[in-house]
Amino acid sequence: MRSGQGACNRINRRLATKLKTHLAVIPGRLSSQLQPLDISVNKPFKGFMHEEWAKWIEAPTHHVTPAGRVKRPSISNVDEKFLAVS
Repeated sequence: MRSGQGACNRINRRLATKLKTHLAVIPGRLSSQLQPLDISVNKPFKGFMHEEWAKWIEAPTHHVTPAGRVKRPSISNVDEKFLAVS
């Protein structure tokens, strides 16, 4: 989270604790130092996840809701795709 956005408010901290997540505040003028990491790690990961999502959404076999909408993938299905990256 960027410090300039006031993002570390009480609600976000409570939600992070509930989700067992640690928040990190990035001080101002430091984001340029972290950008190479963002480009080298996050961008390929996001690209891979987008490709996997596209394959999943285009697959002919989906469970649907009573309204006919595609149900979200199960956590085990997502974990399976994530572990394939590792």
